[in-house]
Amino acid sequence: MRYLSEGVIHSANSPRELVHKLHEVSHAPSPDDRTWMMEVADRTEIQTGRKLRSDNPEHFVADLLQFGMIERLEQ
Repeated sequence: MRYLSEGVIHSANSPRELVHKLHEVSHAPSPDDRTWMMEVADRTEIQTGRKLRSDNPEHFVADLLQFGMIERLEQ
C-alpha cells in the first residue's frame, strides 16, 4: 500500500512497516516505534483532543487514517 503523510509518499506492506517508516522521518525521534506511537498519540491529544490508539500499529494507522492525518493512495 501507499500512503501520503505531510506531502511524502510512503510504501508499506503492513501497518508495522508504515509506523517504522513514519518514525524514521519524524522530527521527534524516539528510541523505538512503540514509544514513538505513544508520544505521537500524547501530542495529538494535547493539540487536537483526538485520541489515537497506540497499543499496536494496526490501531494506530487506522486512527491516523480515520482522522485524516495520513491518506491511503490508490496503487
